[in-house]
Amino acid sequence: MLAFWFVILPLISQTTTATDVISGCPDTCGTVHVPYPFGINFTSGIPNPNCALNSFFMFICNARYDPPRLFFGENMPIHDISVEEGTISVRIGSAYNCYNETGFAFGFYQSIYLGNGPFRFSDTRNKLTAIGCDTLALMRDAAKTFGSGCVSLCDENVTLQGSCSGFGCCQTSVPQSLKTLTIRLASQTNHSSVWRFNPCEFAFLADERTFNVSKLQLSALLSSRVTKQVVFSDVVIEWVVREESCEAAQSSSNSNRYACGSNSNCTNSENGKGYRCICKDGFTGNPYLPQGCQDIDECKELGKYKCDGSCKNTIGSYKCSCPFGMRGDGKVGCQGFRITTIAAREKPNSSTRSGEKSNIVQYFLSSLENNELSRILCFDVASETEMEEIEVFAELAKQCVRVSGMKRPTMKQVSEELGRLRKLHERSGDYHQNSEETEHLLGQSSYRSIDIGTAKLNQQEVLSLTTFDVEYSTGSI
Repeated sequence: MLAFWFVILPLISQTTTATDVISGCPDTCGTVHVPYPFGINFTSGIPNPNCALNSFFMFICNARYDPPRLFFGENMPIHDISVEEGTISVRIGSAYNCYNETGFAFGFYQSIYLGNGPFRFSDTRNKLTAIGCDTLALMRDAAKTFGSGCVSLCDENVTLQGSCSGFGCCQTSVPQSLKTLTIRLASQTNHSSVWRFNPCEFAFLADERTFNVSKLQLSALLSSRVTKQVVFSDVVIEWVVREESCEAAQSSSNSNRYACGSNSNCTNSENGKGYRCICKDGFTGNPYLPQGCQDIDECKELGKYKCDGSCKNTIGSYKCSCPFGMRGDGKVGCQGFRITTIAAREKPNSSTRSGEKSNIVQYFLSSLENNELSRILCFDVASETEMEEIEVFAELAKQCVRVSGMKRPTMKQVSEELGRLRKLHERSGDYHQNSEETEHLLGQSSYRSIDIGTAKLNQQEVLSLTTFDVEYSTGSI
């Protein structure tokens, strides 16, 4: 049977490990990975009922195909199952009508039934789609509680591309909580004026993510009872683990086992009754397995999780300290800072906190001379040991802002002193209790570039110390 496909079929399934299935259970049918709560019933063997949450989640793997095919129901091949999104992607044939010079020739209407399990057509991913001229596509559920459709018109052969506009192609949404669907086609004039370039019309559900209308052309949609050319489309089915609310599932009086494992959250479905499980932020894995979700080591995936400094993994998150000589949140970014403005966050020659116009360097030096450095700090000091370290750092800053360049320490001297300070900091008994602000001043890093004035020296660690020209009203320091 010749078929037009809306998407390029993957040659292989997405590679995953078998850590998202029950131990000892098969996880693959052909090229499709099957994670828990789903299980596989091979036609060539006896299924293990413990491999799936219940019988609704046990799918047949037909080994008579090469490669084997996994089926939803009897005749809907599955090509993807997503635990994270709560979806199953299947392929379904379209409804169609074909015409010739005498009028209607033959046709087929499509009826789809998802069974009694916790499955529904996705109302956010699927759209009823029709291809043809002089074409009316109609859909309704089995109980006839709703009906809808769209019209596609054209009086000449048009090239289908981009989105469906109503000329040669039309689309409309499907409602929520839909478990059954019948699709039919009709033509007002039996294609009498268009059959030569558009002998057949088609209607189907289509996944908006994968549907590409340019793969189809009106003149190419030929069909006959002999060749039985059919259009297949991707259709998305949403699932819930149980058809009850999170509140009911977590109730102590509920006889059903709560399906969400550790480090996961329960979320109510927006498409009908039921709930699903999702891993908490900072965790990954299969939330339906007894062991639940596992912590993500963000420090091993820095291409995905940003850290501009020293990374330390924590349960459910991670910490990121900026490199030595820089400040900020390493997850957002780090910035260099002037060592005389680490406290005041002010620019040279700005007003002090008292409102008086004063040089910030003099303000800094005065606070240091009068033992009032802690008063101008813009962060809380965790301990006396930390304050002592900051004072030593400030003394070094004092030397770096001397008016006379001859009296300032060399780049090498600054680097050596900062290296010494860092080693003392790491050996300190308060090392693990010190605040993150001190980590910004004496933090860990593997590279350092010293930048004082216009001189630059690369070292083994990162530091960015910037001095500036200032005018003093008093003599040299």
